[in-house]
Amino acid sequence: SDDPVEDEPGIEQGGGTGTDDDGKEEGGGNDDGKEDDEELTESAYKPFVTDKRISKVVEERFYYGNYSGQRGYTIYELSYDAKGRLKEYVHYILHKKGSEVTSQDTSLYRMTYTKNKIITHITLDISAPDEYYENVIELNEYGYDDRNSYKAGGYLRFDTQGNTNYSYDKNGNKIKWTTSAKANYYCTYTDYKNDASIEINLGGISIPSDLHGKRCANLPEAKQYEKDLGTPYGDFYNYTFDSKGRLTEMEVVTNSVWNGKRTDKIYHFTYEE
Repeated sequence: SDDPVEDEPGIEQGGGTGTDDDGKEEGGGNDDGKEDDEELTESAYKPFVTDKRISKVVEERFYYGNYSGQRGYTIYELSYDAKGRLKEYVHYILHKKGSEVTSQDTSLYRMTYTKNKIITHITLDISAPDEYYENVIELNEYGYDDRNSYKAGGYLRFDTQGNTNYSYDKNGNKIKWTTSAKANYYCTYTDYKNDASIEINLGGISIPSDLHGKRCANLPEAKQYEKDLGTPYGDFYNYTFDSKGRLTEMEVVTNSVWNGKRTDKIYHFTYEE
């Protein structure tokens, strides 16, 4: 193999407090001290255990050229069950020109967990609740999406998007992979931990999280094509944290030969208190 580092690190998924060795959360429960049926369901899926539980994400997208001054927003409002699993989220997509909202769509996602499946009830138009469909994800023995292929310990080998040949560093961070177009990507990482309830991946966020193999242990620093290694070109990530050490903002900056250096997206995170 020509992988630059070890291929299958032997680290465990973790983070936060109140866990035992199998990743189950101790205690918990709703405000009334009760759990409903789906919260009691034992599932192969195990959420990342953390006390940094994100309740809202705002993805702010920046436009340039003929669309300069416009902004696009994708907003997630999230709630969790007593096991720390995502229970439902409202998903808004809107565009603004100045202070004017030019378009808006709102949808609702509700999650149900069975032993080997995650069933998502999706209402694309929240104003028409009777019009919905269901998406079913089959789970493997690790609790991950069974459509992907995994290395030992649940590390992603290749996914349904055609990305393959993932290589990892000793901390379990993805540092190299090949796309379906045979392009090689490389990534470097910060020392900041990827330890909030919503997984930060290469280029954005994963909602739901922790379904496609063990998450990267650290937050990314830069992502580059192989041909851009040794140059200033690629995607770069800047972070802001609050006084409790929680990630509150992630800026994605792109630098290219054609467009120069500019902010592509900023993610804003709000937490449960």
